[in-house]
Amino acid sequence: MRAVEISKPGGPEVLQPVERPKPSPKDGEILIKVAAAGVNRPDVLQRSGNYAVPPDASDLPGLEVAGEVVSPGKTFKVGDKVCALVHGGGYAEFCVTPEVQALPVPKGLSLVEAASLPETFFTVWGNVFDRGRLAPGETLLVQGGSSGIGVSAIQMATAMGNRVFATAGSDDKVAACKRLGAVEAFNYKTQDFEKEIQRATGGKGVDVILDMVGGDYVPKELKCIAEDGRLVFIAYLRGPKTELAIDLVMRKRLTLTGSTLRPRPVAFKGAIARSLREKIWPLIERGKIKPEIYKTFPLAQAADAHRLMESSQHIGKIVLTLLCSGFALQPLDEGVHLGTLRRVPADDHEVGPRRIRHALERRDELLRIDQVLDERAAAERDAVPGDRGRDDLLVAREGKRARGPQAGDAGDFQPGLPVQPRMAHVRIVVLQQHVVLQILGLLQRQLLQQLRAAHRENALTEEPHRLRPGERRRPMA
Repeated sequence: MRAVEISKPGGPEVLQPVERPKPSPKDGEILIKVAAAGVNRPDVLQRSGNYAVPPDASDLPGLEVAGEVVSPGKTFKVGDKVCALVHGGGYAEFCVTPEVQALPVPKGLSLVEAASLPETFFTVWGNVFDRGRLAPGETLLVQGGSSGIGVSAIQMATAMGNRVFATAGSDDKVAACKRLGAVEAFNYKTQDFEKEIQRATGGKGVDVILDMVGGDYVPKELKCIAEDGRLVFIAYLRGPKTELAIDLVMRKRLTLTGSTLRPRPVAFKGAIARSLREKIWPLIERGKIKPEIYKTFPLAQAADAHRLMESSQHIGKIVLTLLCSGFALQPLDEGVHLGTLRRVPADDHEVGPRRIRHALERRDELLRIDQVLDERAAAERDAVPGDRGRDDLLVAREGKRARGPQAGDAGDFQPGLPVQPRMAHVRIVVLQQHVVLQILGLLQRQLLQQLRAAHRENALTEEPHRLRPGERRRPMA
């Protein structure tokens, strides 16, 4: 299988595409064919050598995935779409996970969206709701509200009936926090969050603080937390050491706690998964909580994804894609990805808005792929004069031509024959046109179904049409 490994501790450039054996699930585990994998801060720390990998974990980075079950367990069967918290190994085409750490993809979400959920949702539930004991009606301050964990915490707490405040590092990020549900958000570069919290809460302070900053933030947090409040640490971006006013902790009866997720036992993570499925998944399916994805990258461009995370320019999650809207993205030698196609028959009964939406998503993915190919082709034209030919489009396994979708086909496209083009030869526009034709075909078939149903209904309720002299009977649709 294809994967991305950390060749040695260092910068993003040490993330290298490799071939690895496909993992085999143990008792209690399932094997997932990965469609997308979330990028998280621990991945960056592991890559730089500042995060020790547990001895029983995969050395490959990646703590959350979404995809299709290919080796079943007791709950999930082959073909089920799941997202899962994994013990490493997410940056690969296949990944194993304890079955109790997997959850069904919430209705209405794509696999890419689902891949952005597990790590942050498990972390927020375990720290804000379990350790922090945030109760309905209480207030929460999220430090770093525009991060992946931050946007999850804001949405989850808001949907559970809490008032949420947040800090962020720019006015755009502050606006994003408010859009996601924070009643107020503060730019920590231009505002004093301690004073702002005191003002916003009438001097009472907040009941729970989720802190991923640490360092010199802690003394200020102790001043803006309410009596019997809980301060929960999940990271320390500004350092692990701080000054602590013990008398303030005593007088306010504060609880200072924190946790890490990865070393915890499977049973603990399974309990969180059950809580999420019971309490949070229904809110996602009702649209109360929505994944906030900033940008996606093909797997082989994991280094670029890490550079973006380290820049802190993102709002929400960064996701690596291996399978997007029916296309398996195959890493090529030159670092560009192209989808693979296999046409399968369509069922008349499956034509509907969901199929049409998937076709539109495939069109968008093709447009993104085409943009990448254009950039690579332009670079090659600059390096090598003359036209190197554009005849080779799709070369299938065993040297045969891959058959793309035909005009008028209403079939769905699923991963199949791998595409092995040379970059200067590839044009994806033809595939875009086929997908557009597919969308039109779906719409046409849906309309015909409606017309046939209406005709059958009219035939039962209306009197037969009497032919006039010289008039010919029209054939039934």
